[in-house]
Amino acid sequence: MKEFKKVIFFMLPLIFFLPKILFSEINASQIERSQELIQENEELRKQIESEPRVYVKQVIIIGSSQLSEAELSEITSLFQKKWFLKKELQEIADYVSQAYKKKGISESSFKINYQLKDGMLNIQVEETNRK
Repeated sequence: MKEFKKVIFFMLPLIFFLPKILFSEINASQIERSQELIQENEELRKQIESEPRVYVKQVIIIGSSQLSEAELSEITSLFQKKWFLKKELQEIADYVSQAYKKKGISESSFKINYQLKDGMLNIQVEETNRK
């Protein structure tokens, strides 16, 4: 019985303190990683807030006779009711250009301009007779 008490006497502290020691190391590394993530998040937030963003409520494509209504709807639905950086507006217009190129229409056959006003992104397509 004395041996059993000695074993319990030595094992009891291990049972209580070993998990605390192990988990404290994990928590310390988690805290360090959390701080790194917070710092990265703050840097990204500053970058995002420094660039002007615009809300595109609706996209209207005008002057396109080469794209079907379904194709136009597919394009406009991708970009409506979303926030964009101002520089991304050109990428939306480029998406329309890509649709023309997929149909085999050369860039010299059309010109695309865009204007954002009151949340309405108007994309004007000027087509020529050349292919």
